Amino acid sequence: MLHHSGHSRQGEGAVAASRGTTALPAAFSQVICLSWFKRRECKADKRVLLETEGREEDLQLLVLQHAAHWTLEGDAAEQLEALFKQETEDKLSDAMADVLELCRERWREFKRTTRRDVVQHCDAYKDKDRKALRHLRSLEGNGLLESKAETTENGTEIAFKPTE
Repeated sequence: MLHHSGHSRQGEGAVAASRGTTALPAAFSQVICLSWFKRRECKADKRVLLETEGREEDLQLLVLQHAAHWTLEGDAAEQLEALFKQETEDKLSDAMADVLELCRERWREFKRTTRRDVVQHCDAYKDKDRKALRHLRSLEGNGLLESKAETTENGTEIAFKPTE
């Protein structure tokens, strides 16, 4: 049986997006919803989000449509998280983007970044300790950095590294 979604509820779960009577999705133990992943943004994107709902475990997968077959692209949650991180980075101010880049450069050398490092290396933060720490915490809140308290000769200091 084929039952397709209504346009007014597009983007909702498989059961909620189904069109017609609710008796149709209720009759099945598992409902599968296929939708384009990022087709609105890029017409050449052939990835499809496959979501299931029902009595068994819900599933979200990303599959790639070829002419005669499909290939698994991975777990949709991972792709959505990467997409969210990229969109968050794209919205950063220039100063915050500089802080994130500094953290990444230092992490390549296996060094964490503190507010003092930001003040020392980023022109926008000269003599602005609080602003540097506030922006580091903001980047952490957006999931782009992780923090760890480290003990130094000057006491405890919060040090940051980029998320994986």
